[in-house]
Order: sequence, then C-alpha cells, then structure tokens
Amino acid sequence: MTDGADKSGKKTGAGKRAGGRKGRRKGGRAGGNGVPDISKLDFFNRQRLIALRHRGRLDPGEIDDYIALGGYSALPKALFDMKPEKIVDEIKRSGLRGRGGAGFPTGIKWELARNAAGEQKFIVCNADEGDPGAFMDRSLLEADPHAVLEGMAVGARAIGASRGFVYVR
Repeated sequence: MTDGADKSGKKTGAGKRAGGRKGRRKGGRAGGNGVPDISKLDFFNRQRLIALRHRGRLDPGEIDDYIALGGYSALPKALFDMKPEKIVDEIKRSGLRGRGGAGFPTGIKWELARNAAGEQKFIVCNADEGDPGAFMDRSLLEADPHAVLEGMAVGARAIGASRGFVYVR
C-alpha cells in the first residue's frame, strides 16, 4: 500500500511503502519507471553539473544516499581540521559564486560576515524564487537538500554563526 493505510484502513504512516523505505520509488533511482537516465540525454551531457551533481542519483530524503556519494565529507574537515579563516580562504580560491543574478563571490561574502560586528551570527539559505519560472533554488533544494545543509554548516563554521535558517517562500 502507498496511501498510508493497510487493507483494514489502519494508518501505517503517510508516504511509507509496504516493505520499503519511506518515499522510495519502486525500481530505485532515476532511469526506472520510464524516467530517462539524464546521463544519456544530449542536453545534459554538454553541462558540467556542480551544484546539481547528484540530481537523479540519490533519494533526497535519504541521508545514507548522500553519504554514499561522498556527502558530508567536507564537514568534519571544516569542523576539526581547519580554522574558520582557512575555510574562507579556500572558498575564495575556489571562485565559488552565489546563484543570484550578481553572482557575488561567496568567499568575500563569508569574509565580510566573519568580520562583521556582533556576538551572534546566523547563516541563511535564501531560497526565494524571485524570478518567475526560474526554479533554480527549488531544483537544488529538491534534488540535493543535504548538499545545502552541508554547505550551510561549513559556512556557519567559517563565519562564526551559531544558527542557520532556510528561507523558502
């Protein structure tokens, strides 16, 4: 049953599939049940995916899928092996930029936040879809939410933030 109830009508937990993990499609990953394998589509073969590199390769609701693909490997390094200033320097050298229209350099933003006055700092993932029909933030949050969370945790360490928020309209 996939409707959250067994044959007697007793609730089994919304969204759980009998004999399977919550939310898992029958047939596994993309490519099953008529969903095309994106690696075989010419349009996607010409792209170098960075933020969406795990799209279609994991179940976004399963942390184990993300970990199996190397996810959360940067977090212990940032927490235990690097000083916050070193994290900022590495991000600056990487050339990472924001996904907004201005493409502001992330390393500079983190450096400014780190050096800003104030005892308590926050990290915010601004996933507001300001451009109608763009869906770039939505696609990242849906396809690879753990990458967003890991990035926020590394960023929080870098700027000295003690709390984080994801803004979604």
